[in-house]
Amino acid sequence: MRATSWVLLVFYLLCCLGALGLIHVSDHRLLGLQPDPLAHSFAWLLALPWSLLTLFSLAGTPTVAYALTIAGMLLNLGLGVVWVKRCKAA
Repeated sequence: MRATSWVLLVFYLLCCLGALGLIHVSDHRLLGLQPDPLAHSFAWLLALPWSLLTLFSLAGTPTVAYALTIAGMLLNLGLGVVWVKRCKAA
């Protein structure tokens, strides 16, 4: 169970990095890609439920919304690490 949980956390981390990389590639037109307004959707979904804060007026600019999405991903990852550590202690 513990090894499976760690594998799942590593997979989540890789998905988050891939989603953030997709945003960067799309915004800066790297690899010949055109800017895609839906490139942020993968990162937004991975940061749920914390990314729902971007729907309120708190996220006035795209930069703040991007920072909130990254913070949501980090919160989810931190909660996952705490959960795995707690399962180890039990």
